[in-house]
Amino acid sequence: MKLTTVLCAILTLFSIQLENNDKNSVVPEKNKHTLNYVRQKSFSTKKIQSTNIHYTKINEIVNNLMGNKEIKKIENLYDIHFDLMYYLVTFENSGYLIYDLEAQDYQEYSETSSSPYLKYEKEMKIYVGPGNYCYLDDGTLKDIASGNTISASDQNNLETIYENIQDSKEEAQNVESTNSANDTNSINSRPDSYDLPYSYYFANLHENYSYNVYGTCAYISLQIILGYFNNFGGQGGLIPDEYIEKEQVYSEDPSQWTESAGSSFSFHNKLFDLGKSLNYGNGLTMPQLEKVHEEYAKLYAPSYNYSAAAAIFDEIALGKNDLLTAYLYLGCALVLGIKGIDENVSNDYITGHAVTAYGYVNKGEGYRVHFGEKYLDLTNVVIKDYTIDSFFALKYTSSHKHSQNYYYVEPEVITYMCPCGEYSYHYHDWEYTNLTSSSHTKVCKECNATIENEAHTFIGPGIFKTCSECGYSKLPSVGS
Repeated sequence: MKLTTVLCAILTLFSIQLENNDKNSVVPEKNKHTLNYVRQKSFSTKKIQSTNIHYTKINEIVNNLMGNKEIKKIENLYDIHFDLMYYLVTFENSGYLIYDLEAQDYQEYSETSSSPYLKYEKEMKIYVGPGNYCYLDDGTLKDIASGNTISASDQNNLETIYENIQDSKEEAQNVESTNSANDTNSINSRPDSYDLPYSYYFANLHENYSYNVYGTCAYISLQIILGYFNNFGGQGGLIPDEYIEKEQVYSEDPSQWTESAGSSFSFHNKLFDLGKSLNYGNGLTMPQLEKVHEEYAKLYAPSYNYSAAAAIFDEIALGKNDLLTAYLYLGCALVLGIKGIDENVSNDYITGHAVTAYGYVNKGEGYRVHFGEKYLDLTNVVIKDYTIDSFFALKYTSSHKHSQNYYYVEPEVITYMCPCGEYSYHYHDWEYTNLTSSSHTKVCKECNATIENEAHTFIGPGIFKTCSECGYSKLPSVGS
């Protein structure tokens, strides 16, 4: 059966059941070492090439991906073995790119987010794939996101993760060659690059979600996705109002809103409590995250319709990009499990990091993601497909319900705006206090908006004047 036929059936049912092929997909240890030796031999050939060749390739990549970007500087970036394996490219004003010397291609880049290494200009910088940013502090390896010293066991885990990424990169190149020789009509029927509608919601979400202080990145990704559908997916009320973080804006054009409305740390805790009720820990697999969402929908959004799917990929995942790009093109937001280690998970086992995907580039070669890490503020980063291990896809499909989480403030009225263009208005009902001869304070009886020590506006004929707002009367002074 053709891959396109299988994909069509999967998307029609909108659920996935993967057979457990672990025994067949795992490369025997001897073969793995052989693959690594071949890769290292190939890399040693590429590494001795002139630096100018790599710089030429970097300029070519930047021009193809971000033609308007001007390179500010190129720095050395080392792997977990402290060998030069990457270049860190930073751009004027904003943005960065991590160039893989072996693949002679990017491993991640952003047009708008600042480099995670921005504050560490003089230190030796270490990179172990997306989200795994480290540096040497007087000989001690430290994690940039948390600032914590990386333990010996975690350093061993990072070494394993690095090898996994390297192997996956090689397998991805083989898959790419296979796909080019096979039927690719399915993925060719979609645009080469695509972002979800209103993708700036994700890129502008800097503040209104939870800190990842407990290694609960999967819950944070779910929090972000629910916020997207609640605000820009026409699913107003999907998140209870008590957990909403509204956002004041200064334009009627949603694309000009520089910060996205979202939800609170308390909402994150509510999702985490649902996970605990299912006997899950801080870190989740994608199928577990799907179960957490099912519980949420049942308890807090029973009247809303949605479609969801989750899966863990095999080591060699033919058709992975066909599947993920299809879900995105159908309007699903994705949580991607990527190869990595979360410093906040208090277990001595290798775990991945969860990111929120809202677009793809070059037919799924890269995915545009929000990292869900406030300390890093990486809200608009493209990562390579071979760093992805698993996914959870979600789309809410109920009829449009307006949200009121963006508001514009004027002296006498607050305008609440749904991104669809529907407005609602709150007119202040003022109560006046602290009346003096020159001013008053007014407090809205409904929303508690307060304007203190506002000057009276006196009107009236002759020598008797009255404030047009609070009614305070100004008597003429003696002798006037």
